[in-house]
Amino acid sequence: MVLPTFSSLAMGCMGTLLLISGGSKLLSHNDLLGTIAAYRILPRSTSFAGYDVVAWTLTIAEMLLGAGLLLGLSFAAWASVGLFLIFALAIGINVLRGRTQFDCGCSVGGGVTRVSGAVLARALYLAVLAAVVGGVAVPGGGLPVVRAGGVVGWLLFVAVRHLRHSGFVGETV
Repeated sequence: MVLPTFSSLAMGCMGTLLLISGGSKLLSHNDLLGTIAAYRILPRSTSFAGYDVVAWTLTIAEMLLGAGLLLGLSFAAWASVGLFLIFALAIGINVLRGRTQFDCGCSVGGGVTRVSGAVLARALYLAVLAAVVGGVAVPGGGLPVVRAGGVVGWLLFVAVRHLRHSGFVGETV
């Protein structure tokens, strides 16, 4: 009973993470284009249209995978592994190049997060978590109430983080 409960909770958290991230990309498409360019992964000859295709693909993929996780689809967990590994690869390439002085484009709840080894570790952690969820997800998505708990938990995390970055709530020691 522990693994299906954990899987349902993680599906809610990751689904909400991906929906918020995709929604953020949808609302700030031009910023996303700049972030993609900052990674310097695409060939220099890539046209604006090429960057636009990548931006829309990431946005739509995050939103679809987020919705799939919230619906309890184990396929969405497995596909999320691939997405998180793509993010980890892009981050890792830049860390190895020593290019860490730009925003990773993966912050939630406000603030700027620079590309770093810690951000790489987070992307890899999410890939492993998605694989575990995909491996233990029960048919039909498991426990919808627990998935909803994951949604609420993630939304609270984002809200508190946003309030801290806005200066409304101070950090406690």
